[in-house]
Amino acid sequence: MKWALAILLLLFCGFISLAYLFYKESQPKVSIEQNAAFQFSTTIVQKEDGKETSLSKVLGEPRGVFFSFWATWCEPCLEEIPNILSSNIPKKLNLQWVNVDYGSYLDRIKEVREWKKKNKINLVTIFDHQGNLSEKSKLEGIPLNIVTDANGKIIWSKMGLLKAADFIKIEEMAQSL
Repeated sequence: MKWALAILLLLFCGFISLAYLFYKESQPKVSIEQNAAFQFSTTIVQKEDGKETSLSKVLGEPRGVFFSFWATWCEPCLEEIPNILSSNIPKKLNLQWVNVDYGSYLDRIKEVREWKKKNKINLVTIFDHQGNLSEKSKLEGIPLNIVTDANGKIIWSKMGLLKAADFIKIEEMAQSL
């Protein structure tokens, strides 16, 4: 009887260990290099009017930046947008929406405009047509949200839907930027 109980206990522990490993592997990963930074003055992005410009011109005044990488086909991204807009993030950080939809650049602009009009959401979107921001952020999935300081140094990132605790953390970080 003791042997049967010991075997059951051992099997249970093995099951828990395997479940933890599968859970850990299923968690989103963002592999941003230590001290990575966006070079705002040399990073080229595209505006909704189709013109290319440096990221520093888009950002304007130097302060912390909140980048939200999204696409019109990404349900978690679309769910997250109203939550970000209704938070204090836009008041505390320079909020940048980076669209990474697939397809031609002109099709992406049209699709984003139609989506914004249909959903009555006013957000200025930049397009990472050349992949400059995606490459630097090691984009592996979306939604991806990144906070940088005024110099472009990445200080926080999360892939996946933002939770209430994330909004609190971001707002606290914004106080020190």
